[in-house]
Amino acid sequence: MVTTSEGRYPERMVAGLIRCRAVPSSVMEVLDRITCDPAVMGGRPRIRGMRVTVGTPIGLRASGRTSEEILEGYPYLELEDLRAALSYAAWRTQETDLPLPWESCSK
Repeated sequence: MVTTSEGRYPERMVAGLIRCRAVPSSVMEVLDRITCDPAVMGGRPRIRGMRVTVGTPIGLRASGRTSEEILEGYPYLELEDLRAALSYAAWRTQETDLPLPWESCSK
């Protein structure tokens, strides 16, 4: 079970949740800035609990914006936030999600 400010949820229901046991400790320090709560913004990963998803700066970088331009547009973000978002995105691309067999869910 995962406890959030809104209650307790089965771990399999929390999309994008950072599972400490699957993350190397060196990466975990950077990912401390990334938060997930199923009751906020559809459970998408956010930066430091703000209503800025990880996808926002990643998408801006992909469209050619520099870190300086992003920080100018989002003055409440810090350079470390951008690094954490990029690290989180890279980590998620390496994670494998395996579907559960329906039979095991109904038992």
